[in-house]
Amino acid sequence: ARGGCAVTVYETGRGPGGRTSTRRAGPDGSGWQFDHGAQYFSAKDALFKQIVDEWVAEGIVGEWEGTFGMLDSGSGKFTQEPHRQRFVGTPSMNSVAKALA
Repeated sequence: ARGGCAVTVYETGRGPGGRTSTRRAGPDGSGWQFDHGAQYFSAKDALFKQIVDEWVAEGIVGEWEGTFGMLDSGSGKFTQEPHRQRFVGTPSMNSVAKALA
């Protein structure tokens, strides 16, 4: 859309999000929530990274910091992955879709 193209997105769910769905439980959804679609996203393209930086400034997304790696189920050995930026929607993964809707 920023490039001057008209964009139409069709969503079949109750709200925007698709693979960034968030489920809520408890009275009026005020109990607990979890993201059951995409866990995170990354921004490898410089132009997309600029957009993500804007979303960070607006509080739509934040960097997901932590220890990431692979656990071998046979040996129980954990191999840590090298650091790379991962982003998550705040307060939930569908925040990006809601902001764009």
